[in-house]
Amino acid sequence: KKKSAMYSAHDLDQELKVYVQSLLIDYIVKEHKVGYPLEAIKKALVNFGHDPAVIDEAILIIEQGKVDYDLFSQIINEKWKP
Repeated sequence: KKKSAMYSAHDLDQELKVYVQSLLIDYIVKEHKVGYPLEAIKKALVNFGHDPAVIDEAILIIEQGKVDYDLFSQIINEKWKP
C-alpha cells in the first residue's frame, strides 16, 4: 500500500521559492554590510545563474525594510543548517 504524499508538487515549489528567496536576502544583506554595492551583488548573482527578477524582488524586500536582518539571519542559520 502506497502512502499519500504529504505535500503536493506546488507546495514543494512554493517552499523552495521561499527558501531560495530567504537565502538570497541573507546573502545580499551580508555582502552589502561588508561594503559591496547592490548592483555588484546583483551582477554576481546573475552571473551565477540566479533569475534577475528574483534578485530584484529580494532587494525590494530589503529596501522596504521588511526584514529584521539580525533576526532573519539567525532564523535562516538555525532552520536550514547543513
